[in-house]
Amino acid sequence: MTNDAGLPSTDCAFDHPETRKAWQRARRRVAGGLVVFVLLTITALALTGLYAQDIRRAGAGVVPALFFGLVAPGALYAYIGSLRRLRRMRKVLQANPWKHRDALSKQAGTKDPNGVPVRLMTREGGWSRPLTARNPLRWYRWDPAMENGVWLAGSPASGAVVAMPGGRGLMTLERHHRDVVSPRRPDRRDLKSKDAPPVG
Repeated sequence: MTNDAGLPSTDCAFDHPETRKAWQRARRRVAGGLVVFVLLTITALALTGLYAQDIRRAGAGVVPALFFGLVAPGALYAYIGSLRRLRRMRKVLQANPWKHRDALSKQAGTKDPNGVPVRLMTREGGWSRPLTARNPLRWYRWDPAMENGVWLAGSPASGAVVAMPGGRGLMTLERHHRDVVSPRRPDRRDLKSKDAPPVG
C-alpha cells in the first residue's frame, strides 16, 4: 500500500523543480571534479617531464608510472562513467513521472561491486527481486532514510531512478548483475566437520 500524497503533479519527474536542481547539482560536481582532475594531470605531466632526470636519480620513476598508468585512467573512467550515468538518469526522469514506494531496503550481508544491493517494496506490499542502487557521485553511498519511503521514476527492468521524497538523493536503480556475493551458506562438508568428534 503506497502513499502518493505529496507527489509532484508534473507529467515527468524532471519537470519537478527540486528534482531538476538535485540533478544539476550532481552534474556540476562531477563535471567540476573532472575539470580539476584533468588540470592536475596536465600539471603532473608537465612537472614529470621537467624533472624527469631528477626523478630517475632519486629512483622514484615508479611513482609517475603508477599515477599515469593506473590512477589517472581509473579516475578518468570513473568520472566519465558518472557523467554517462547522469545522462541516463536524466532520460529516465524526462520520460517518467514520480511514483511513491513505501521502502527501499538495503540488503545486509550482501556485496555488489556495482553499487548498493537493495530490494524495492512493490505497490502490493511485497518485495522486488534483488536490485542495485547507485549514487552518481559516490557509488556506495546509502541513506538509511530510504527505508521509510522513496520516489521512483521508471522501471528497474529498463532503468529507474529513486530519490528521497522531495527529489533529493538521486540514485539509479537496476537489476543486479551476476557477480553479487551473498553470505556463504555452510555446505554438507562444513556440517559434517562440526558434527565429527574431536581427535585425540
